[in-house]
Amino acid sequence: MQTSSNVQKFGERLAHHVANGNTGRAAYMALAADPTLPINFTSEEAAAIVGVTGHAMAKRRARGQAPSYIAISSKSVHYPRVLFCEWLASVFVDRGAA
Repeated sequence: MQTSSNVQKFGERLAHHVANGNTGRAAYMALAADPTLPINFTSEEAAAIVGVTGHAMAKRRARGQAPSYIAISSKSVHYPRVLFCEWLASVFVDRGAA
């Protein structure tokens, strides 16, 4: 499977924000505000970023689970960058927290 340029850019920008001192939730919140990332991610891109299959993302949508999305049509789903990154921040588990 070929990694899309948006997925690759997401990883690069995450590394950039971590290198600049943003870790954990703060890194994802920085990505939410990062203007170099696209405004929306496709379902395939969101799945690749999270590390699951497109089918797993479809199952989340069918169950009414986050992250929020825009249904352009039954076959075209987009995840707004801000909401997607806020969701990633909300599910981040900090093992260093007491």
